[in-house]
Amino acid sequence: IKETVQPDSVEEKPITRILLFPFRAFAVIFTALKPILTGVRWFTQYISGIVLLIIAAAFMLALVVLTTAGVSGFDHGQIGISFGEAVPIFLLAQDLPAWAVYAAYAAIIPMILGIGIGGVSLLANRKLTNKIYQYTSTAIAIVGWIGLFAAFSMVGRNFQRTASLNQIKEITADSSYVFALNRDSQENIWEKMLGNTIIADEFLDEDELHDFNRNGFSRASMSLEGYDGKTIQVIMFAKSNGKTRADAELNAKSIDYQWVQKGNQIVMDSHFGLKNFKFRNQRMRVKVLIPYGVSFGMTRDFALYIENLLDSGYFKNEEKDLFAGSKWTFTPDKGLICLNREPQSNNDADDSGFSDNPKFPKSDESVNKGDSSTGFSITKTLADFSNIEILESETSAITITQGPVYQITYKSSDPMHDFSSMAKVDQEVLKFPEVQSGLEITIQAPSLNKISLGGNSRTNLSGFDLDNLDVLLSGFHSLTLNGKSKQLQVSASESSELLAANWLTQKAFVSVSNQAKMELNASELIKGFKGDRSDVTFKPYPKLNVQWTKNGKK
Repeated sequence: IKETVQPDSVEEKPITRILLFPFRAFAVIFTALKPILTGVRWFTQYISGIVLLIIAAAFMLALVVLTTAGVSGFDHGQIGISFGEAVPIFLLAQDLPAWAVYAAYAAIIPMILGIGIGGVSLLANRKLTNKIYQYTSTAIAIVGWIGLFAAFSMVGRNFQRTASLNQIKEITADSSYVFALNRDSQENIWEKMLGNTIIADEFLDEDELHDFNRNGFSRASMSLEGYDGKTIQVIMFAKSNGKTRADAELNAKSIDYQWVQKGNQIVMDSHFGLKNFKFRNQRMRVKVLIPYGVSFGMTRDFALYIENLLDSGYFKNEEKDLFAGSKWTFTPDKGLICLNREPQSNNDADDSGFSDNPKFPKSDESVNKGDSSTGFSITKTLADFSNIEILESETSAITITQGPVYQITYKSSDPMHDFSSMAKVDQEVLKFPEVQSGLEITIQAPSLNKISLGGNSRTNLSGFDLDNLDVLLSGFHSLTLNGKSKQLQVSASESSELLAANWLTQKAFVSVSNQAKMELNASELIKGFKGDRSDVTFKPYPKLNVQWTKNGKK
């Protein structure tokens, strides 16, 4: 600036001083702040170095623990993932080739060393690596990751196909049984350390206390359901993956679930075992069908474990166990009810009961408090629809009824459920992205054309008089129909079931495959495909014509 303004003058002119003032001011400020900035720089550098060393140490420790879990089987090495699932590292490692361990080390250790060396370099304020190390570690990591992806692709082939099996055992309903739970949770770290479930319970909060290892892959799903029958039926649905369908069926057969009858007690295991000691995403669902009007009892642990929704007031009395000596029964209209116990009211003390109990929210404009058995409910009016699609559902109760308006009602005792994004009408189809466990959903519509149901829930459809109804069932879904139609078209696969003994139709066109079960009430014609392992029953009308095809042939 000085050379431009006054190239030949030695003494600075006023304009030169004005133009140079900002730069000279910055120079003075930075010179004065240099010690502080230097201190900040060294502080940041040292902190970053320490953080990198901690990260490297944490990764190294995780690698050691993961290796230990995979080799020793401690805690089955379970790693929890989303949606309540878990992966048993110990069992999964059995399918990996021996060189996969070295590939994992080659892929991960150079990264851990790089992070650690970076931290030491920041603390020492010098570069500690050269190009030879950088090229070598990068090449080792690339080779390791290639080997690791190859190993896991080999394991992934073990999960290509899915198969399911079911087994039914009957118990005479000539006495009042008490359902109890054999709490077989051996994967809780507190139980492992203390060796005593009672002492371990002191370290767990209310949700963890009754979780029964909900993240464990071997946890059995269990529910009670009333039906029009004479015996108590215990239905065990086993599901597994495999390389082929035959392999998947073999893996499903390897699931070892036990329950025993001890006098008037029926003791159900909380977890299942494996006979072949291989992880193939095995699942076990146990459904207990109890005749309407038959009374039975259950223990507190059993009531907390099952998927049925019970009023939380039954669990509040700490001085007295309300389940001891309790009598329960199923009715066609009310479902599961207690005959000799009343749940503790939410307003026994004061209005603070809602804030103290996380199971129930405070009432507001969007939450309606009904009777004590529902917790709270939300009702929404929907756009017109003729089809219903629920492809993913956990254990929940769904009711579809005929009514003058299109609406849906959610009922739950869990205030954390997000109802706002669950059901949407798209091109006259009511779609549910996913139905969470523990929900009661009531759908009302003037008419229906088609319903598609999947997952692990039970649905009741009643009150309709239709010309035609299309039904698609998959997974473990159970659908009960009450009403009538001129024509019924049903496709049931996997371990789903259709209970349509009370749905009168003239013609039924069906496709039943895998372990699916179907009860029909057709007066003129039943026509379709029936698999070798499927179960189809129907009422014998005098003029009923039954035509089954297999592989395209009658």
